[in-house]
Amino acid sequence: MPEDGSLITGPSQTRPRRVLLVEDSSVTQDLIQLILSQRGHSVDIFSNGKNALEALSKNDYDIALLDFHLPDISGLDVVHRFLDSDHGRKVPKFIAITGDVKGLLSDPANCEIFDEIAPKPLDIDAVCKLVEETSQRDASKTIEPLPPQPVFARKISTNSPLDALDYTLLQWPKEREISDYDVRAANFDAIVIERVEDLDRLWALPITHLLPVIDLTGELGPLADFDASQNVSGLLDEVRVLIESFFARRRLLHESMLDAKSNGDKLLVRIRMTGQPLSAFLDVKQPGMIGYNTLLNPKIVQTELEKLSSRGHVDLTFFDRLHVCDGCGSSRFNVREECPSCQSPNLTEQTYIHHFRCAYQGPEEDFQVGDQLICPKCSRRLAHFGSDYDRPGLVVTCNACSHATSEPLVGFHCGDCARRTEGDAVQTRDAFGASLTKQAESYLVAGPSFLGLTSNSLRFADLPIDLVVGLNRAAQGFTESKTPFALSYIRYEDENQLIDAHGRRQISRARKQFLEGMGQSLGDTVQIVPGTSYDFVLGKNHEAETFLSALEAASKLAMQSSKFDLKPSFQLFGPNDLIS
Repeated sequence: MPEDGSLITGPSQTRPRRVLLVEDSSVTQDLIQLILSQRGHSVDIFSNGKNALEALSKNDYDIALLDFHLPDISGLDVVHRFLDSDHGRKVPKFIAITGDVKGLLSDPANCEIFDEIAPKPLDIDAVCKLVEETSQRDASKTIEPLPPQPVFARKISTNSPLDALDYTLLQWPKEREISDYDVRAANFDAIVIERVEDLDRLWALPITHLLPVIDLTGELGPLADFDASQNVSGLLDEVRVLIESFFARRRLLHESMLDAKSNGDKLLVRIRMTGQPLSAFLDVKQPGMIGYNTLLNPKIVQTELEKLSSRGHVDLTFFDRLHVCDGCGSSRFNVREECPSCQSPNLTEQTYIHHFRCAYQGPEEDFQVGDQLICPKCSRRLAHFGSDYDRPGLVVTCNACSHATSEPLVGFHCGDCARRTEGDAVQTRDAFGASLTKQAESYLVAGPSFLGLTSNSLRFADLPIDLVVGLNRAAQGFTESKTPFALSYIRYEDENQLIDAHGRRQISRARKQFLEGMGQSLGDTVQIVPGTSYDFVLGKNHEAETFLSALEAASKLAMQSSKFDLKPSFQLFGPNDLIS
């Protein structure tokens, strides 16, 4: 698959591979066979483990793709039985394809015997890469099964009222050595902070952005979702509500967001999980003087917010403006007045007196004689303010070098690197809070497909599998015989507001009825595929230019019988958008 995301691909640049596919889903069979055969590989397909074992004993394969759950024996059993038999064949590279990664990892039959795991829904880009970049196992190699990995963590006492909760808690830093494998296998419900240590490591775990943070120390403040440093025996119901609210929001996220890798995606998920905007606050412990209500390092948060704002994923809310050291980036300064001559802060301020009659000006101490003011120039007494004299300002005298001035310098001395910057040269930085935009909400529900759809670019991994199969067949027909086709995705403009008002079940039913009406109007010349945030219509033998008018006409008819005004809109893709 080329990096531009096109849906049809040419021959692979690597040598052809012989692939065994063991999968009981006909849609997945069609998809993998279609893509790999287009790239010059041969694929043998079987729907059960028994037939797969027979094929492995009779043929030499480079790669074997096996579903974990099969109708008879598991894909794991197929691999074990083949390796334990006197097969006399070269050993292919075994790749597990499964939607039950947790079940595979915790299976006592030892999943480590697989060379790779490709989770479902399949990323065809990744499958192609695994097939084409892999090399066959050495048949002389002795397979030493690794002991099965234990499922990490179960009930561990926190020595607090939280022990009464019937949840699995990730205790930090007690479990700081936990691996990503153990994190995924344990199904944690919340994070409990027992000491504030290694928070960067905690954030790096693949589930931290999904779970509520419960603070036993009382030190985290806004970084935690719940302060349990006091006796919370009477507040356990509140903790339960918090955990269940995170669980409910997690169920609405796209699968790819559950395993988000980038800090930007994880930050978006975190904001969504809390149900609150990202808030900034002054934090003198941070060099940047700003903290946020998340465990992610504030400096990284500021960088990610700039990126997310430029993508239209967050609306920024001004919080404060800070000065920034151009040496180390810190905002912790000692700001002081200094002598323009020697930069000493050892200054004395005095009132400045102007004698009208002789025009002499000087510090008030030069005029002071006892309790009277006597002009040092003309020796006249200054009796009446406003008629004899006035005080136009202050004079600052340096006690280090005796320099006098009415305008001392302002110097910014960094508390972290000691760099000095003059006041008129110091840089500033604005700090912001952030809230999710509608675009971000759609991205979190639809996953990477949302970015593909809104940027007029589609990729295999972003689309429902049965749509990918139909698209490739349509693209193949266009390439071979110029048979036209068009793809449209359907977006429902007011769906979120309708869900808030009427509930997700009713609106989902309304979408289903709308698609049925579209199908009745358009007939068998289209393939309609329901999605998560979007639905899709693939028009066979349709020109993109005329397909839109057909869709809009069918939409009007379908909406006549709908209880809700879904406000469907269509965006079209033609062969030139989808074929490289």
